[in-house]
Amino acid sequence: MREPAKLDEDSPPEPPKRANQSVANCDLVRAFAAGADIRNFRLDSSPEYVQVYQNADRTGALTKENFVSKSPIRTWRGEQGEYIAEGKLVDYVYGTVVLEQSDGKRVSYLQRKLSDADQVFVSEAWGVPVTCPLGDQGFAPRFFADSTFTWKASGACNKPLYFEDVALERYGHEWSPVVTPVVSTVRFFGDLAMLPYKMGIHPPNECQHPLGYYRPGTCAPWSIGPVPLSMRGAVTQAAFVTGTVFALP
Repeated sequence: MREPAKLDEDSPPEPPKRANQSVANCDLVRAFAAGADIRNFRLDSSPEYVQVYQNADRTGALTKENFVSKSPIRTWRGEQGEYIAEGKLVDYVYGTVVLEQSDGKRVSYLQRKLSDADQVFVSEAWGVPVTCPLGDQGFAPRFFADSTFTWKASGACNKPLYFEDVALERYGHEWSPVVTPVVSTVRFFGDLAMLPYKMGIHPPNECQHPLGYYRPGTCAPWSIGPVPLSMRGAVTQAAFVTGTVFALP
């Protein structure tokens, strides 16, 4: 980015003298970007020191009003060389140039869609960095080599959790700060009463893997699991109840 040159109050500003050189540089930039490997790029965002910034007088002739009043009328063309308008640059906002024609009508156009010479003119006149468009070559599809990814479950396991509340303890589903303790208490005594039935389905020495649950952080739906039906669990529950009745005096 360079400081815009001071405007002579008696004569209109001239087009930048470095326009042709910058256009040639834009061609070099596009050729370099087309054949460069992106893995070799490194971004350096530190500003370049320019001597002209020291003691620069940005008042008087460098005001926007004076620039607009003395801006030259020129022919503006697009990136493909098509005609856009015949007029002068009066404003530059959000990457869009505002051109005023001889009849007073204003036309807005994206700077990045202008020709290289017009983009350089806007950059030099408005005091913004000169940018070189890389062109629109379209999307080039890339063919990636097929790869095979195999997954193997870990051997982590735990013994049966007979009193586990999956919805509350794994997914954080709760009723309310008042109702949740009541529901958990009722669930605990219900699990205690059905403990022989659960132990008949899953013996205490059984190894259970943590598969089939939603991953941590996943938005798990609120659901109620099915009631497990097991003949072995029913026989174990019946044997426990019968033994308890005969054991009690």
